Amino acid sequence: MTTPDIYSVADEGNEFLNSSIVNHQRRLTESIAELERNIINQVKEFKTTDGTLLGPRVNMKQAQKIHTRLKKMFDDTYGVEARQVVRGFNGAAKYIQNELSTLGVPATFTSVDKDMIGALKTSTWGTFNKFGLQTQEQLVDQMYNAVIGKTPFATLVTNVQGILSGHVDARGRSMSVYARLYANDSIMNFHNSVHMKKADDAGLKHFLYYGNLMNGSRDFCIQRVGKVFSREVIDSWDFPWGGKSGPAYTNRGGYNCRHRWVAVKKKWVDKDVEIIDKVGQPIEPKGLAAELKPSEKLPAEIRAKMSARQVTALDNYVPSNLKSRTIAEQAERRVAEGIDADHIIGKRPFDSFLDKEFIENKTFVSGRGQIRMRPSSKKKKTDFLTRYRVRGHTVAVDMREGSETYGKIFHRRGLGDFQPHTMTEVKNYDHLQELLKKGSRPMPELHTAYRTGVPTAKDLKAAENYAKKNLKIVDVDYDEIDKKAGDSLNRYIGGMIDKTGVTPKAVIFDDAMFAKGASRRYAAIAMEDGTLYLNRKMFKNVDMINRLSSHQFAIGEFTTSSEGHVLRHEMGHLKYFELGGTEVSARKKLTRGMINDLKAIGPENLPRYVSIYAQKNQGEFYAEMIAKQMNGERLHPVCVKMMRDIEDNLKKLKKVKRLAKGEGLAAKVSEADRFGGGTTGAVNVIKELSTTNKQFAKTLLVDMEAAIEGGGMGSVLPSDFESLAKTLGIRYERFNIVKAGKVTTKKGFIFGNREFINKRSLM
Repeated sequence: MTTPDIYSVADEGNEFLNSSIVNHQRRLTESIAELERNIINQVKEFKTTDGTLLGPRVNMKQAQKIHTRLKKMFDDTYGVEARQVVRGFNGAAKYIQNELSTLGVPATFTSVDKDMIGALKTSTWGTFNKFGLQTQEQLVDQMYNAVIGKTPFATLVTNVQGILSGHVDARGRSMSVYARLYANDSIMNFHNSVHMKKADDAGLKHFLYYGNLMNGSRDFCIQRVGKVFSREVIDSWDFPWGGKSGPAYTNRGGYNCRHRWVAVKKKWVDKDVEIIDKVGQPIEPKGLAAELKPSEKLPAEIRAKMSARQVTALDNYVPSNLKSRTIAEQAERRVAEGIDADHIIGKRPFDSFLDKEFIENKTFVSGRGQIRMRPSSKKKKTDFLTRYRVRGHTVAVDMREGSETYGKIFHRRGLGDFQPHTMTEVKNYDHLQELLKKGSRPMPELHTAYRTGVPTAKDLKAAENYAKKNLKIVDVDYDEIDKKAGDSLNRYIGGMIDKTGVTPKAVIFDDAMFAKGASRRYAAIAMEDGTLYLNRKMFKNVDMINRLSSHQFAIGEFTTSSEGHVLRHEMGHLKYFELGGTEVSARKKLTRGMINDLKAIGPENLPRYVSIYAQKNQGEFYAEMIAKQMNGERLHPVCVKMMRDIEDNLKKLKKVKRLAKGEGLAAKVSEADRFGGGTTGAVNVIKELSTTNKQFAKTLLVDMEAAIEGGGMGSVLPSDFESLAKTLGIRYERFNIVKAGKVTTKKGFIFGNREFINKRSLM
């Protein structure tokens, strides 16, 4: 047995351990994420008003039900994966046997060994279980406090997420962080305990401290890696050091340490490897670690991602000047101390945070002490932008002397100037990955609301017949578009019908509807009968339709890059109307409670979940959420709750008494001009008013007010009209009546039900 043989065996062992740790950490994280979703689905059952939980009298029974279910929810998710970590010890024990046999150490497990392994498994499960019970207690406290204190629903959701998976504002470490940390420590400690027990049984008294050095490595490990120590020396280290979690013989460097002891005989070790076998003998960091190249210090999973060119650039990396070298070295040390950095490539302090899109060869240093990492090549930048549809990300460390945030790492979407107050402080590697996902907008899975099995039509008439027969659309007019475009529309519309459960009465191309000022609109839905109007210019051929999946396009102030989004948005309006919504209710602003809920999501996260356009009114919000669901996007729990609140309000609207035919409000008008195609005529002046049904008048006035707000036209109101509005309890600021077409008489006309505007109410 020679030193290279020892290193070879140790390297294989490290790969086995790293693979096991990464796999179990991933599965634990996913199980906790599933647990979080399940708990949030349960708390959605709490009753609220304007986004705030009602008190114990209403919600206490539901809280008690959730409390009772928590143990099973934990067992079915987190508990399953924690047990898998413990079961994995069986495979680890077999690996240790093979490893020791290769080193020439007897490795047959005795009954005593098996008892020890059983005790280690029981202890490990006990710790995992303790974490779970502590987290359950935290969740129960949050839930009961929220009910008793009538907390905003969004705050409760945020607190649940903070306890389980963590977020920027959460205090302390989340369950997910602790689970990953203990997965590492339990696997490493089990391997070390069994390995050392068998080595001791074989009479071996010397051990090589082996593993990779990283920028975040503790001084304790840096001084010892690559050296051989006697058992007597190891036992003598009873002093404190950062991260210490127990005796060095069993716990090595401490929490989250991936170094390990490898049993050796002195005669196996080459002369250039330092052996320290006397207590008090000085320990200098001149062993194996000092001889490794920078690339050789990386964890195996990171090293595997790098090309030969990157390895060469890394090993030959030298900072361009003294200033950048000083800043980089300071940043490295502060990063390591502050965030337990996993690894750092060369002298670049952020590589512990960067995934494969960001492994690069340059460090950017500005006069203000900013260090910024960007995609390393034009191709990588192009690939990144294509994938996420956003500008690149800034990851920077503040190295401005005297700054309150000196040495802290920040992230912001985009590559603008660095200002700590506009950026999010990065806590650790997992936190950055979360920020990258939230700050990016991955393309949704294509055709999540796309009907499959639509046959290729022989001609346009066949495409129309398919829509009528199979999609159950009464009136279809695909006039003057090619048949491929007709097939594509059938797939899109069919998929939306399948997802929403509502069907447009007609699908029509109407050139007049999208003339002049409305020419940039892609589509519109008519509230009265559910007709879907399409702009022929936007849907004339299949290439125009397909570009919805490959280009961004703007509609007013709203921009989207999701395929089929515009059509799905209109189907969202249809769903809203089918539930009982009206043009008036759709144009209602978001309530104060809804606005507070959205604020609770956080300004940096809100754009990801709710566009500015969706915040315009309740109708646009609901339609936009439906479109997002059909795009395959995950809605924030607050948004799901707001949709439910809107639907509950629509159920109440359905109970309002409908107007009898012939009942109405009489009005004499003058100067009623044409309104259409985006143009506005002269102001209409209302001369007289009379009504035979006050309830009808009240409904009509509210409807007309909403219509005027949409049209943006002015008005002159007679005093008796203002008086009537006051009597009905309606505040009026602007008013107008619009009649499509040229008006030939100015004597007056009767407005019945929704017929007062002779045009479609389009959304």
